[in-house]
Amino acid sequence: SGKWTDSRDTSGIHGKLGGGHSHCGGMIYLGDNWPQKYRNTLFLCNTHGHRVNNDALEREGSGYVGTHRPDFLLTGSDWFRGTELKYGPDGSVYLSDWADLGECHDHDGVHRTSGRIYKISYGDVTQPNKLDLNQLSDSELVKLQLHPNDWYVRHARRILMERAGTAANWSQPKAELLNIYNTSKEVPRRLRAMWTLFCTNQLNDAWLVQQLNDPSEHVRIWAIRYLVDDGKVPSEAVKQFAELARNDQSGLVRLYLASALQSLAPQDCWEIAAALDQNHTDTEDRNFTLMLWYGIEPSVMAESAAALKFLSQSTRPLVRQLVARRLTEDIDQHPEYVTQLVQQAINARDAAVQQDLLTGIQAALQGRLKAQAPKNWQALKQQTAKTDSKELQTRVTELSVVFGDGQTMDALKQIVLDSE
Repeated sequence: SGKWTDSRDTSGIHGKLGGGHSHCGGMIYLGDNWPQKYRNTLFLCNTHGHRVNNDALEREGSGYVGTHRPDFLLTGSDWFRGTELKYGPDGSVYLSDWADLGECHDHDGVHRTSGRIYKISYGDVTQPNKLDLNQLSDSELVKLQLHPNDWYVRHARRILMERAGTAANWSQPKAELLNIYNTSKEVPRRLRAMWTLFCTNQLNDAWLVQQLNDPSEHVRIWAIRYLVDDGKVPSEAVKQFAELARNDQSGLVRLYLASALQSLAPQDCWEIAAALDQNHTDTEDRNFTLMLWYGIEPSVMAESAAALKFLSQSTRPLVRQLVARRLTEDIDQHPEYVTQLVQQAINARDAAVQQDLLTGIQAALQGRLKAQAPKNWQALKQQTAKTDSKELQTRVTELSVVFGDGQTMDALKQIVLDSE
């Protein structure tokens, strides 16, 4: 940590790795001027490296990772501090910076007026004729959803959204957008139409439920997002979510289902959560397990009986630990929850499951000197005394101290006083 300024040396290892750890701004290039190899890749201003990095975005499980590619731009100037990149209507990219030798803790503010804006183009640039898209008709704006430069796509979508709010009749643009959605073979074009239909308030729940069966995982995840957007999820969608949780082969879809759980009524989330938990396709996925926990967390205390049933069947160690922790956090108001957790540990007779439950209980009680002991604590203590797991026995011993077990405290004192 004391050598962070070494990253300013762009001639050594930091230069080879892209110029250091500090980045500013971010752009996924979706313009139509630069070479195709740059499209859909990520560009970042590197603060210490005085350059612009370029990363490929590659699918990994339910998410994406950035893989470093050769640096796009090297300035060779210690004064360059890139801040933002944006592609414009001609596909060129505008890069802004400020000129300063220091990257932070600037107390005098003397360089706040020294910034510059660069325009980066490739080859001959075709100058656009019509930049005031507000002058275009609704149909012309709909056609711009097929433009290769997303600058036009997004501005046209915004204008259509503004017009739809005051239009007396929106049937023609809706029909044209549905035609794009239904006839286009390219998924990005279908998504553009879907997004525009949604932001102009032209989609209904029945149509969105149908899209949950679409061949494209990306269409399915957007249908999930839109169905839970207003917090009023139709019952047919809940049924379809459960079916997808059991059978959908896409990790991305399962991740979105997990994230949608918070938007469901507590009583509606548990069947879906259980199906997601027991689908072992995502066991090694670095995003999924925590997303599942974030999805069910608000419902754990609202539906404690359902949460305990879910916990008894959960196959994921971290989920077991986190649910047990949340139920134990209210031990003073609901000691019966902890009693039921201990009973699950007794019934499990699996050291790994017992370890997870006790780890969660202990995490909730961390920092407390005393808590009410569950009525069945001694039964668990006697059972685990016969186990071969020293880690499990240690966990029981530590919790016994918090639960005011005088015998355990006497045993610990004896260990401390034992000269051997």
